[in-house]
Amino acid sequence: MVARMESRWKEWEQPLLILSFALHPSYKLQKFCTTAQNLTWTHIGQWLKYYYESWFDSKPTSILAELIKYKRGEDPYDIDSFNQFKNNLVDFWESTSGIGPELARVAINIHGICVNSASVE
Repeated sequence: MVARMESRWKEWEQPLLILSFALHPSYKLQKFCTTAQNLTWTHIGQWLKYYYESWFDSKPTSILAELIKYKRGEDPYDIDSFNQFKNNLVDFWESTSGIGPELARVAINIHGICVNSASVE
C-alpha cells in the first residue's frame, strides 16, 4: 500500500498540493516543518509565478506583493475576514480579487480543482 501511495505521490504535481495548503487562510505554511529548506514563502512565490504564467499565458505583475500581504494577514486576508465565508475558499478568494487579482486568480484555480479530477485518479 505504501509503495502505491508513494508512486501516486510522485505522479502528482506536489507544488499544487503545497500551494493549496499555503493558500488556505487557516493553514498557510503552519502545517509544514519550518526547517524544510525548499519550502519557504520564496518558493511559494516562485510556484505562483510559474502557475500564473502557465495557466493564464501572461506574466504576473503584482502576485508577489499580493502574496506578502496575504502572508502577513493584512485585510482582507485576515482570519476574521475568511471566517465570514464559513470555509468557502472560492468565495473568499473571489472577495479578495479587487485587492489582489493575480493571487486570487491562482487561488481560485487551485481551490476549484475537484479532488477526483486530479490527474492521478
